Amino acid sequence: MPSFSQHGDFFVASLITGPSSAMVRIRFTDAEQPVIAVKTLAPDIRFGTPGESCVRDAVIDGVACANSKHSTSYKVAEIQYACDNDGKCALIRRAAFDIVERLATVSDLGFASAVSSNPKTEMTNNPMDRSGGSAAS
Repeated sequence: MPSFSQHGDFFVASLITGPSSAMVRIRFTDAEQPVIAVKTLAPDIRFGTPGESCVRDAVIDGVACANSKHSTSYKVAEIQYACDNDGKCALIRRAAFDIVERLATVSDLGFASAVSSNPKTEMTNNPMDRSGGSAAS
């Protein structure tokens, strides 16, 4: 189950599945054809960070699927992400879908304000995490 937060203008979803994890921040826009910026917040030093195009395509696809399901029209302006063992961007896609689904069904009130600016800490501050919720910078 994802956890949700808001970090400034970004809506955030974090997913931890056991062997893999992803934290995705998305800023939306009203622009007709936005130029989508992609930023890696923390590289995956063990498995390799997915490429920008993989991340962009996964987020666009996840948002499009959720838009279709919920008759919404969210458009991505900027993506920030960190992941661990998500080479094909499956969790990144799912996180993007979950963000739009959450906005469509609960509104932005379903996103708590993030207290951490460290993406690795943000990914591990999950009630299901038994490691103590801290991560090395």
